[in-house]
Amino acid sequence: QASLPRLLLASRPKLEGLPLCATESVTILAQDGERIPGYLTRPPAGRGGGVRVPLAIVLHGGPNARDYAGYNPTTHLLSTRGMAVLTLNYRGSTGYGMRFAALPNGRLPTMHGDVEDARR
Repeated sequence: QASLPRLLLASRPKLEGLPLCATESVTILAQDGERIPGYLTRPPAGRGGGVRVPLAIVLHGGPNARDYAGYNPTTHLLSTRGMAVLTLNYRGSTGYGMRFAALPNGRLPTMHGDVEDARR
């Protein structure tokens, strides 16, 4: 009989048992058709539709950087206080291939456009 996996260690033991909000992967379609990846963390009141909550868009430094799914102190601080939080990997973010990383070269305003498109 196969046994279930067991937790070997916790990287953040002080967070165990706390009501953290789940983060889901999302894709934003920019006005020019480019697909912009990101992560959406919703507060408990904002899950399942029905209830509108404020949205905070948190941007990483960069452009040669990116956001990841998982625990982010800023994201969870805001989401546990009733806000939906979108972390956006706008054009130029790393981890999505050379083409995506090079998209803003010579066209820096397109990164700002990605944020505006996500806001809509």
